[in-house]
Amino acid sequence: VLSAWIATLGDEHAEVSAIYSNMANVKSRMGQLEEEMEYYQKALLIKKKTVGEFHSSVADTYNNMACVHDERGELIGAMDLYHKALELWKQILGEDHSNVADTYYNISIVLEKQGMLTEAANACAKALEVYRHVHGPDHVETMDAEREWLRLQDNIEGENQRDYDASDSSSSGSSSGSSGQNVKEERRGDEEQGTSSSGGSQ
Repeated sequence: VLSAWIATLGDEHAEVSAIYSNMANVKSRMGQLEEEMEYYQKALLIKKKTVGEFHSSVADTYNNMACVHDERGELIGAMDLYHKALELWKQILGEDHSNVADTYYNISIVLEKQGMLTEAANACAKALEVYRHVHGPDHVETMDAEREWLRLQDNIEGENQRDYDASDSSSSGSSSGSSGQNVKEERRGDEEQGTSSSGGSQ
């Protein structure tokens, strides 16, 4: 299919980019991260040439590439691409959009993995604020973000308590570990399904 599209339309057409994105989605479901990243990179190059840098589908691919970096343990690369996606989303869609909230949420995941709990809680709080504006308080994404923000706050308090206990040399007991583990999953964007769509939120 891909070779037929390239032969007909050339290798810098929006439909070819969409096929690369769809192939990346398949590789994601198969857990083949290297191939997934390669297809996203190919799709991204075509998008930049066909629709330009300032386009929501470019932000969507940045977000999904960041998810791959995160899954591969490449946290710096993930953070860089999440911030690129975030800035594009904010400029194109405005502050109060679910894609903006999703990206803040993803950033909080990476920050927590880096051990930056306060910064992770702040990013999660921003996601929660946007979810409340967009979805209301009873939406599943709002409630999920609120639950994660509360968990991060508990972990911060536990870390502060451990620091206090460690400073007390007369204390013979050791403090307990963090009560919550990071169980959040990154929120990916919906890549194109055969057309050069603008990209959307989960």
